[in-house]
Amino acid sequence: MKRLFLIGLCLSTSSAFAASQILLETPVTYAPDAGVVQRVKDECHIEDMLTRHVGDVLRKINRGGDGTVASQAEAGDAKVLRLQITHVLGVGGGAWSGPKATTVTADLIEDGKVTRHTKINRWSVGGVWGAFKGTCSILERTTVVIGRDLGRWARNPSYEIKEEAPPQVADEPGAGKDFCTPGESMPNASGSSLTLCVKKGHFAHDQYEVKVDGAVVVKGIDDETTGGVNGSYGGRPVNLTCTPVLSAPEEVTESQIESMRSMDPQATREQLKQRYVSLNTVETARHCVVRVDSRNVLSTDIHFD
Repeated sequence: MKRLFLIGLCLSTSSAFAASQILLETPVTYAPDAGVVQRVKDECHIEDMLTRHVGDVLRKINRGGDGTVASQAEAGDAKVLRLQITHVLGVGGGAWSGPKATTVTADLIEDGKVTRHTKINRWSVGGVWGAFKGTCSILERTTVVIGRDLGRWARNPSYEIKEEAPPQVADEPGAGKDFCTPGESMPNASGSSLTLCVKKGHFAHDQYEVKVDGAVVVKGIDDETTGGVNGSYGGRPVNLTCTPVLSAPEEVTESQIESMRSMDPQATREQLKQRYVSLNTVETARHCVVRVDSRNVLSTDIHFD
């Protein structure tokens, strides 16, 4: 009975309902001092994600329209929700480069005056299949949650948005432990053995070390090894270079292609497909080569679990 009564009440008070509408002011903008990696800003279009997901929540609350408005002057009697992106925690590499977060400030405006203000940050590691998601896909998950929480905040003055702590991510298998290749004979050094060891990080940088008879002669984190790191053994130059092995999605569905449309409405289907593939290409391994006296001594692929 309570549910039926509420429905009837809404149907019989359309004028009051219209006055309580909430509309998202577009476009969503970045704060002047927002912290965000430029490539992520350019390729992910987080402002469009927020417009889509927050607008969709408000559309459902309003029971009509698209939930957005271009200016306060066009809002009429509706309340206006204004968002600014203040920080985006995320770099390329999808889940391999750690959890992602989006932070925005929100102003609720009535009759041209800010009546309420809040800040909201939400995190994601990409869900069950996070390791296979790109950075933009993971960041979009944060905007979905932001939309849901802001919808509740905007319509309920007593609802308080709480800051969300970074997710507690379970250690990767073997995190903090060394994994070493079988020993290779050191050229022109009878009885000496050369190995490559990798210490996996806890959603951080992996440490690469070249050892000769157990002593470290070259070391560097994963990013440093891309361009090559150098050391020496007995006065002989030793180089370690580990180049990323990238994996792109094998199949791209029509819905995935169309999900890129808001980023570039005039793009062709092939251009949208290429954009999706680019944003969802992840590093799955590193091809490592150890050279002594410019001679290749060891070559191996380090695959990520």
